[in-house]
Amino acid sequence: MKKLKILILLVFCIHVLAAQTRKEKATKAYETTKALVTSGNFMFDADRANPVSGSSISMTTNANYLKIMKDSVSAYLPYFGTVTSSLGYSGEGAIQFDTHPANYKAQFNDAKRNITVEFSAFGKSELFDVILEISGSQYANLLVNTMSRSSIRYYGKISTLDTYRTAQ
Repeated sequence: MKKLKILILLVFCIHVLAAQTRKEKATKAYETTKALVTSGNFMFDADRANPVSGSSISMTTNANYLKIMKDSVSAYLPYFGTVTSSLGYSGEGAIQFDTHPANYKAQFNDAKRNITVEFSAFGKSELFDVILEISGSQYANLLVNTMSRSSIRYYGKISTLDTYRTAQ
């Protein structure tokens, strides 16, 4: 009976130590992600797209990016949704812009270890409202809204711009 109590106590101690290690790793990953976003130089690379009126689409073979570079933003994201109006629609298939962001803000929720980046960007003839939600482990989802097209959500990961440059 005494051996059983010792064994249970030992298993409990190992479980507590492992839980602390997981929490420490999650906190460290969040701090790394937070530093990356705070630097203002990072990119989002989508591996899936989810249009409002359709099923999830793999993006692994489609070139795509959203780059945030201190005072400018650039994007090329294939679009798979529905055009709702010809007003402002540029006729381009992809969501594209290379401009200075309007109303840029990054919100950090340290308790939940997530980050939200929001801004507006002008394409050739469209205004895009962009919301990038980032987890502490650098996984992210990107929501793009515009008056001319139905919304679309992309899922992927953020990384440094250097990662993007070396992959090209």
